[in-house]
Amino acid sequence: MKRAHSLEEARKVVFMDSTGSCDSQSNTITFMLTPCAAGAVPLAVLITEGQTESHYAAGFQLLKNIMGKEIFGGNLYPQIFMTDDCDAEKNALSAMWSESELRLCIFHVMQAVWRWLLNSKNGILKEDRQILMLEFQSIVNAYSNEESEILYTEALNSTTAKKYPHWLAYLDTYWVRRERWCKAWRGIETLGHHTNNYSEAAVRIFKDLVLNRCKAYNAVSLLDFTVVVLEAYYVRRLRKFTHSRNPSLRLLLEVQLKKSEYIDSKELIKNNQEHVYLVPSSKDSSIYYEVNTSVGNCSCFSGKCGRFCKHEAAVYKHFGERVPNLPQLTPELKYQIAFLALGEKAESIEFYNSLTSELDCQLELEQHVESRINENHISDPVTNDVQSQDHDQKQKECPEFDITSVLTKIQELDQRFGTNTQAGQKLIKQLDSIKTRAQWDNFVFADLKAARYRQGAAIRVQPTTLSRRRNGVTRGSKRSAAGRPPATCESVDRACKRPRCLKYNIDRNQANAKTH
Repeated sequence: MKRAHSLEEARKVVFMDSTGSCDSQSNTITFMLTPCAAGAVPLAVLITEGQTESHYAAGFQLLKNIMGKEIFGGNLYPQIFMTDDCDAEKNALSAMWSESELRLCIFHVMQAVWRWLLNSKNGILKEDRQILMLEFQSIVNAYSNEESEILYTEALNSTTAKKYPHWLAYLDTYWVRRERWCKAWRGIETLGHHTNNYSEAAVRIFKDLVLNRCKAYNAVSLLDFTVVVLEAYYVRRLRKFTHSRNPSLRLLLEVQLKKSEYIDSKELIKNNQEHVYLVPSSKDSSIYYEVNTSVGNCSCFSGKCGRFCKHEAAVYKHFGERVPNLPQLTPELKYQIAFLALGEKAESIEFYNSLTSELDCQLELEQHVESRINENHISDPVTNDVQSQDHDQKQKECPEFDITSVLTKIQELDQRFGTNTQAGQKLIKQLDSIKTRAQWDNFVFADLKAARYRQGAAIRVQPTTLSRRRNGVTRGSKRSAAGRPPATCESVDRACKRPRCLKYNIDRNQANAKTH
């Protein structure tokens, strides 16, 4: 956690969330995390007696005393704290780091508003709840300040809202602090994050994987779980990233490049300004978005907040311009994450270089993405016919293969070693089963296929073991599933939990499920 403060992201965004019910004494655990290439890593874990302002202030003061001038990358305070709408937590942060800006998690804001609408004490009719919620959501997702103000005025003057004066008063309590939760007032400083879902995930990791859903004995035991088990968990996850076992960056680049396929290189316009490009919209070709590759932002809705978008991907694809937020897996990045996990025990930066000396890691990533995109293009029979013609043309250009040399070699080996009768019959049977060209190619490349999968390589289990397994467990030799039973298992008699999806529950006019 001390090394995590040296990250550049620790100077910009910090996520926070608290949880209780982790030990028998009902102490509170507060996570402070910052994003990085491998996800989110904790900057600190605070164990306090409660969730009052004084408890938070005491924990923050301890953190400042421990880290000194090295806290938050040497900046002494982050640019943004992203939290839920907890007054005690926000007041303590404002008192301790007054220079930082407070931002509210959009998900928690909308969840709180939906719960207020569903509360029977407020007297909102069931048929009016969705209408009022959609009006509030439109304000949250407004593109500009002017648009949000117009939508707010429309929400106040709507026929449904005028029926509930207390709803208008409740809406006003949010509007006076709109800079904290409305997307229109957010920019590149948020690094594309509008929620503190990283904190929610950290809480679930702590309860599920560290505590195994069992309460610790007391605060001392809770501290031991934090500094030993939780530390080892993050070390394992970070080492997975450094050893290229985490495909998240590659998949993100793949998705955005695929979304940018509609853009032709001729449609891109290079502006007179350096590192500025104009990219057409996918919905309306007359609308152009401005991409600044030196800063790493785009004028589109997601790009203006610092997220890597399809318009930036198009500029990178056609002009080779790399933006600062481009998903890239370089040896320097691997070493940074390895040092974060292991400290001085991390290998030197040369250890994380590509095994192919003439190609760096980024070039390998680009080639893999391009090959995946090219594979996705093969979908219609016309394209397949054209590619088969190209394949035949290449076969004609290559020197012809003489099968007689293979037959001669087989005869020599048969005379030298002899041929087993059963093996010979099996070979003839395989040859008789070949009906298509693809089957013949598979037969010729049998050695390569055997290198990928060897028949009988699986560890088999006894039939009686399979018969003893309960319904819902695999009937083959695969590893038994650990943890919770699969949601698709029909034989497990259990009540179907309500999904934790706010949009899903709003559409059905029902309460949202809780996280933990």
